Amino acid sequence: MLSLSSVVIGQNNTSNIWNLPKCIAYAQENNIQINRSKLSIESVEQDELNSKASMFPSLNANLSQGFNFNTNAFTGATTRGTQQNGNYNASLSFDLFRGLSKLNQIKQSQADLMVSKLETDKMKNDISLNISTAYLQILFQKELLKVAIEQVDITLLQVDRIEKLYKAGGAPNSDLLDIKAQLANDELTKVQVENAMYLAYVDLVQLMQLPVEDQVGFDIEIPNLDSYEDQEFLITPGEVYKASLEVMPEVERDMRAIERSEITHEVVKGNYWPSLVFSAGAGTRYSGNFYNDLTDPESGTVPWGTQFDENLNYFTTVSLRIPIYNGLNVRTNSQKAEISVRDAQFRYEQTKTDLEQAIQKSYYDARAARQKYFASQIAVDALVESFAYSQLKFEEGVINQVEYNQVKTNLTKTQSDLVQSKYDYIFRLKILDFYQGKPLMF
Repeated sequence: MLSLSSVVIGQNNTSNIWNLPKCIAYAQENNIQINRSKLSIESVEQDELNSKASMFPSLNANLSQGFNFNTNAFTGATTRGTQQNGNYNASLSFDLFRGLSKLNQIKQSQADLMVSKLETDKMKNDISLNISTAYLQILFQKELLKVAIEQVDITLLQVDRIEKLYKAGGAPNSDLLDIKAQLANDELTKVQVENAMYLAYVDLVQLMQLPVEDQVGFDIEIPNLDSYEDQEFLITPGEVYKASLEVMPEVERDMRAIERSEITHEVVKGNYWPSLVFSAGAGTRYSGNFYNDLTDPESGTVPWGTQFDENLNYFTTVSLRIPIYNGLNVRTNSQKAEISVRDAQFRYEQTKTDLEQAIQKSYYDARAARQKYFASQIAVDALVESFAYSQLKFEEGVINQVEYNQVKTNLTKTQSDLVQSKYDYIFRLKILDFYQGKPLMF
C-alpha cells in the first residue's frame, strides 16, 4: 500500500516517469510469484543433475572404531585398556541393466525442466497483461478526470454569471442555489474520478511490487493513442489463433507435459524388466584381542598395519532380480501412468480450445468497442452543439435550470462513454497483439 511519503504519486513528476515496457520489465524481474517460479526451475535443475549422476556407480566407505573399558579386578578402577576393535570397508555398486529406467528418468527430468520454464513464461505473460490493463486503466481515469474538470469549469462560469445577475436583481435566489448545487455535484464527481485514478495507480505499483521509496513522484508516460482510433482489422480470428499456437507458452507447456507423461509411463514400465546389478568391495578389520601368541595376552597385540594387511578381503557380486509378482503394483502404476498420458492430452486440447475462445471473444469485443467508439464520437459531436445552444437559451432565460442540467448531464455521460469505448477498443487490440506474440507497448 502507499505510505504517507508517497502521496505525490501520479503528480506528473518528470523525474520518475515510467512507460509500459519499463513497468512490465520491472514487474517480471521483481514479482514474487515469478521469482518463486524461478526457484522452482532451480530445484528441477537439481533433480535433472541428480538423475544424470545416478548413471554413475555408487561408492561408499564404512569405518568403525571401538574402545573397550575394563575394570581392574584388584582395584575396581575403570581403565582404558589396549583392546580396540575396528572394521573398515569400501563398496561399489553399479546398475548394469534396469529396464532403461535411468535413461528415461533423465529424459523425464529434462521434460520437467522444460515444463517449469514454460510455466514461468506463462506467468510472465500473465503479469505483462495485468500490467497493461492497469496502465490503460490509469490513462482511462486520467481522461475521465479531464471531462470532470471541464464540467466543473463550465458550471463555475454559470455560477459566476448567475451570482452577478442575482446581485443586480436579474435572477432569483433559487437559480443561484440550484447552480451552486450543480457545482457541488460536479465537484463530487471530480473527486470520485480523481480517487479512482489514484486507486488505479495503486493497482499498478502493487502489481509491479514497487518499493515505497520508489513510489514517490511515480507517474506513467502518456502515449499518443490517436493512431489506434482509426486502426482497422487486417487480420481474422483464425489467423490470430494460428499465430498464438506458435508463441503462447501454455500451448507448448501442455504439449511438453504430454511428452513428460509418456516418458513417466516408460519409467514405470521399466519395472516389468529384470534388473542386473554389479557390486564389488574390499574390507579389513583390527582387534585388540589379536595377540602375537593367541594363548598369551602378555605377548602383545599384533600391530595395526599387520592386521590390516592380513585381514584384507575382496568381493564381487552380480545379482539378478526378476519381478514375478508384486501385488499388481507394477501393473497398477503402469495403468495409472497411461491414464495420466490421456489426461495430459485432454489438457492440451482444452488449452487450445480456451485460447481459441478467448481470441474470438477479444476479436469481436474489439469490433464492438470500435463501433461503439465511432457512435459515441458522433453522439458527442451532436451533444456539444446541443449543449452550446442550450447554454445560450439558459442564459437568455428560455430554458430553466433543470432542462439545462439535463443536457449537461447527457453530454457528460456521452463523453464518458466515448472515453470508455476508446480505451476498451485499444485494450482489445493490445490483447490481439499479445496473442500474436507482439510486444505490449504503445
